[in-house]
Amino acid sequence: MGRRVAGFDWHLWEPGDYGYSWEDVAWIGITPNDLAANLGAHKITEHENGTITVEPSIECWGRRTKELARAEGAYWHGYLEAGVWRAA
Repeated sequence: MGRRVAGFDWHLWEPGDYGYSWEDVAWIGITPNDLAANLGAHKITEHENGTITVEPSIECWGRRTKELARAEGAYWHGYLEAGVWRAA
């Protein structure tokens, strides 16, 4: 299960966290394998309990830390549905 967090400094978020960041202009999610996903191009549905659902699926690759920058092929594809991350 993911955790909705608030705050500008998404670099401090943990895998599974998601929230509205970048000075409150974009949704960000940290995938279960620790990649930062810009969710700005996705449809976001906010639920009454504070969780979100993201459509369509989330696909990202890249590096968020120096350790990940040394790794090759950092990639994640899946879904965030009512606050729960699920791999495709």
